[in-house]
Amino acid sequence: MSAEPLCKPVTLAGQHVSLEPLSIVHCDDLRAATSDGEIWKLEYTIVPAPEGMMHEIRRRLALQHAGRMLPFAVRDLSRGCVVGMTTYMNLDASVQRVEIGSTWYARSAQRTAINTECKLLLLQHAFEVLDVIAVEFRTSSLNLPSRKAIERLGATYDGTLRNHMRMPNGTLRDTCVYSILPGEWPFVKAKLGAMLAPSDRSFELPPKATMSLPILPARTDADWHAAIALLKCVYVGDGYSTADGAAAFMRRDILEAGGTLLLAKASDGTVMGVVLMLRMDGDLVQVAQAGEAEFRVLAVAPEARGKGVGEALVQACKARAKASGARALVLWSQPTMPSAHRLYIRLGFVRVPERDVADARGFTRLVFRLGW
Repeated sequence: MSAEPLCKPVTLAGQHVSLEPLSIVHCDDLRAATSDGEIWKLEYTIVPAPEGMMHEIRRRLALQHAGRMLPFAVRDLSRGCVVGMTTYMNLDASVQRVEIGSTWYARSAQRTAINTECKLLLLQHAFEVLDVIAVEFRTSSLNLPSRKAIERLGATYDGTLRNHMRMPNGTLRDTCVYSILPGEWPFVKAKLGAMLAPSDRSFELPPKATMSLPILPARTDADWHAAIALLKCVYVGDGYSTADGAAAFMRRDILEAGGTLLLAKASDGTVMGVVLMLRMDGDLVQVAQAGEAEFRVLAVAPEARGKGVGEALVQACKARAKASGARALVLWSQPTMPSAHRLYIRLGFVRVPERDVADARGFTRLVFRLGW
């Protein structure tokens, strides 16, 4: 079945929001929304002022007519009012690629479930209906809240366009570019779903299912692509790494040279967890001493957490360490990972604070050790 045209109007509805095809009838609500917090005065973003709202609506509709944009009005279903705008923009039908952007929300709608569900609806439609090859995000390098929100999605930082555009106040803007690819979408979808409904059983695996998940080395290109997508989703999305840091380290050439990437895969082939078992003489070894094996970057998909996937991966590392003749298994962890620390202690690891190290940024790396 062929994909839908990129600029075909559609209504996307969730539990918290409805994305409606933009129309001039939304103008009064949008004027009220932009006045909520006077967000058009922010210097690092472009939001229409109340008196310019009709012009902005007509501009977006003209781009839609030209096949370059699909604009939406964002309706808060709990209040019944329109609270912002968003779009698919820079549509490229030749390769089925879109950008999600030109988004703004009333101050009262910020830091709510609205943006999370908007992104879930837009990404789901893009990947599962429009069959796009990539979804792009762009934001000002100075717009730190927007950058953090995009990184929490699990999007990959692609680079910065310097002096990319001129802002209404005359200053030149550097634009940070991010993207999500089809192979990364399952993890982003699960993460957004968990953020919206952490207690929803639909985001959990059946009881005991994960205990029987096979733990196998990454072999195919698809394995590597899915594994690296999961690593970035977890480490950047949960705030353990910056997008720049993840892009620099979480690459196949670096990981493959450093050891064996182990995957926990569901019956349908979805990668639910990943860990890197380091070569004992490899360049990535940081805290292991003579006779010790080390593992790094343990990550579990949001929908698989609490189901034994992390434990199965650590046990696989332990088995490999023993088979290699090591007398202990060690790792370092960030202080901000208490749930992982509880897992390690439960499995018999002990803290060895005398071996803690500080990284280049001055952050302490906590060392754990399991001997036998």
